[in-house]
Amino acid sequence: MAKKQVTGHGSQVTKLAPAAAGRSLKKTASDWAEVVDWFKRNIDALPASLSLDEGFNIPDLPHTVRLYFDLVDRHAEHRGFAGQLNHLVRIREKLLADGFVAK
Repeated sequence: MAKKQVTGHGSQVTKLAPAAAGRSLKKTASDWAEVVDWFKRNIDALPASLSLDEGFNIPDLPHTVRLYFDLVDRHAEHRGFAGQLNHLVRIREKLLADGFVAK
């Protein structure tokens, strides 16, 4: 995710830029089912850990992904969990960008 520098009160603060164009947090139940199915097919081949971006390391990726399955099951339609659910999408994007070969 791109960063932009903004200044305020004499100091520089780093804020994350808006999500990349085309990436939407609005997903239907069938969209989330597809994401979860992708991870279930590939769970045994996931790396042990993943650096999602600078400062965001996931030390036990398979465990974390399994926890997100429960969030999708319970809260896929609840906007309050959009950020957490979007991590699954970002994790998959990062894995594929890093050369992960999906089943």
